[in-house]
Amino acid sequence: MPCWFYDKKELVNTPSARDGISADVEAWYRKEGAKNIIDAGNKLGLYLFMASLYLNTVFCNLSAATQVA
Repeated sequence: MPCWFYDKKELVNTPSARDGISADVEAWYRKEGAKNIIDAGNKLGLYLFMASLYLNTVFCNLSAATQVA
């Protein structure tokens, strides 16, 4: 079971940061990803706030360098 709380050291040392993606770029990916999930949910008449939280957890475990085409 993943931990839902991350300390500052873990948030600075994400897989994306280790692959050379700046914190600003990663924050933009997180923000846009969450916005797209929520927008899609709204269009479908769903409330997908938790899905955006899961997306941010993915960024703490996977690198955006290998996920972004």
